Amino acid sequence: MSAKDPPADHVWDLDDVWGAQWLRVLFKVEKFNPDARFSKEGKKRIWGMDFFLRQYVQLPEEATAKGMWAHQNTDRAKSHPHSALYRAETDAQDDKRVRIRFFQADHPYELVCESVTAAARFIELAKALKLTCMWCPTLCPPKSTEDKPYLVEMRGSRDDVDALGGAPGEKTNLQGAAKVRVSPSPHESARLWTGSKDLCDSEPNAAEMREWMPANVADFYVASFLDVPSSMQGTSKLGEMMAANLGGEFVPLLSTEMEAGKRSISLIVVCHKNKALRVSGSAAWTGSRTLETRNNAKKKAKLSNIKVDMVALTFKINETSFFFMSTKLKALPGDDGPTAATIKLDTLKELLSRIKMGAADTMSGDGYKGDVLQKYHLCIVFGGVGL
Repeated sequence: MSAKDPPADHVWDLDDVWGAQWLRVLFKVEKFNPDARFSKEGKKRIWGMDFFLRQYVQLPEEATAKGMWAHQNTDRAKSHPHSALYRAETDAQDDKRVRIRFFQADHPYELVCESVTAAARFIELAKALKLTCMWCPTLCPPKSTEDKPYLVEMRGSRDDVDALGGAPGEKTNLQGAAKVRVSPSPHESARLWTGSKDLCDSEPNAAEMREWMPANVADFYVASFLDVPSSMQGTSKLGEMMAANLGGEFVPLLSTEMEAGKRSISLIVVCHKNKALRVSGSAAWTGSRTLETRNNAKKKAKLSNIKVDMVALTFKINETSFFFMSTKLKALPGDDGPTAATIKLDTLKELLSRIKMGAADTMSGDGYKGDVLQKYHLCIVFGGVGL
């Protein structure tokens, strides 16, 4: 048990816990190989989760659940404490693929599970081990009436538990104390802040950032930056500056950018550490489009070509999906008032129809069908749209 853990709201006897076999489990996976379609399958791996030692463990291929404790102490095993996890999600396009990341690791782990069900259970248990709240009324304290998260402990010893991930019929020994955070209902709130800032090709200072981005008003901050100076392009400076402005409990989570000189655009997500594991299914997209528009307000309608840069991010917070797009639309010469607004709205519609994100449709020619507005619960378009 971690010294930082608060006291448990209830202690269960391990003998009374249904599903105790999930408190120490192995998953047979393969290391994701992006060239798998051109070569052999990825290297085989075994990942274990131990709720008693509070660790994620990468084990030798010959490990079994019964012998897990012994393998954890070998040179071939790699372990990560539960507190180090900050990302765990399934891939946006492949439900059998999972991606996890730890604070002290310099790269994410991308793994392919044996099935979609195994991948979902892998992510569910990874988050539970981190003490992220999960919906589980049966583990809530008896006679509890408040609709809130509860920290519960399961303590005892059992040697008759099925060894999940081990050989058929194999048993494993559970001993000690394990903790999870549970809730009697499936809902949870998260606060979101969005904003757009034109940097005008100069680096912002800390005072500017504090004035523009208020602290302590949200769990997730999504920011669009236009005309990012070359000194900050291709770096993590803006995300780190955002996190520093919001305090030590916030971390950069997602980002994408379009580097094109003064037309550069960055889209960055920063979130509270305690909420990072709520994010899944993230994807990014960047592109440029040359669109042909016509000013119908003129007596002689004239065609104009507009080059537009845009970046987009999508992700889910719990089961709610979000889409964010940032772009900068140039002004059309001679356009003002309702005419300019109409042209820019038509341009935005055209841009949204060309972005290939979200669930693919195998019946359509290029694998995608319909615009993104029909694929996400909330869509936000910001940046320099001039409307």
